[in-house]
Amino acid sequence: MEPCEPSTSAADFSIAVPPKLLLNVTQGPCKGQHFDSSSVNSFCLQVGRVKKAKIYFKDNAVSEKHAEVSWDGAAGGWTLEPQTLRDVTLEALLRAHCESRCQAIENKHTRDAQEMVRRCHEALDALLPAPA
Repeated sequence: MEPCEPSTSAADFSIAVPPKLLLNVTQGPCKGQHFDSSSVNSFCLQVGRVKKAKIYFKDNAVSEKHAEVSWDGAAGGWTLEPQTLRDVTLEALLRAHCESRCQAIENKHTRDAQEMVRRCHEALDALLPAPA
């Protein structure tokens, strides 16, 4: 019996490993709460008000099953899918995360860092719907 020949070489494969996802709450009853995805062994994280959610918020503005954050290796990034029917803003979660990351950059007190933060804010404002 002849050995099987691989149809592709190892160089034809690439695996996207998810970067660490950090979420820092900057407003509301959970202000100061931090979440780090490296503390959980999962690429799909439920965000909600129930304790079994991987990202748990004890806040009535958050639905029991508010959103799902999952790693999309094909897209090379984390995706955020709303899971709520309530009129609560998933935007607030995204904005809180971006704000915390921007604050860390801005704290370096360099003109380049401050300019990058300004551009991040403009890009975020352009992507998110205007408040009603």
